[in-house]
Amino acid sequence: VNDRNEAVITGYYDVDEDYNPIGDKDVVVPNTLGGYPVTMIYDYAFSMLEVTESITIPEGVKVIGEAAFANCEGLKKVNIPSTVTTIDAVAFGANSSLEAIVIPNNVVELGIGVLAMNESLKEVTLPNTINKIPEGTFMYCESLEKIDIPKSVTEIEAGAFGGTGFTEFTVPDTITTIGDNAFAECENLVKVTIPKSVTK
Repeated sequence: VNDRNEAVITGYYDVDEDYNPIGDKDVVVPNTLGGYPVTMIYDYAFSMLEVTESITIPEGVKVIGEAAFANCEGLKKVNIPSTVTTIDAVAFGANSSLEAIVIPNNVVELGIGVLAMNESLKEVTLPNTINKIPEGTFMYCESLEKIDIPKSVTEIEAGAFGGTGFTEFTVPDTITTIGDNAFAECENLVKVTIPKSVTK
């Protein structure tokens, strides 16, 4: 419990010390703990889960910490509430079974590599409240072949789409800056269209 009388979840385990399952496949995070509202999922809190396949984050959570849901091999589905405003670095990284995710519209800050190394990721909905695709956001998401970039975005940062599965990519005309290695190591990429709006 923090100094604002809000509950912060710092850890969850779905197997015991001998790797026997002790959690459900479908995890529903409570919206209160001990009578206090849950407002944050702390760094690494749900990382490296073994049996969990879906996670529902409750309304009221505002911050998802660094690697909070990373390296969960069986995780296929995540429900993120509209109250979330900040998702920190690699929060959903290296989840090999995750195929789709919706980042809600109140999110204004995405950390580095939020969805990096999700090899099965095919469908992503980004919010129209962000102004950049941060560094390494989709790096090595090799199944990702299409995406709609919101009109609010003006910058694609370094390595943002490196190692993705795109065959063609049309940079939106809202973009002014494309960072280092933004489309590096895209083995299937045969055509890129860059608009006059891009100056760097």
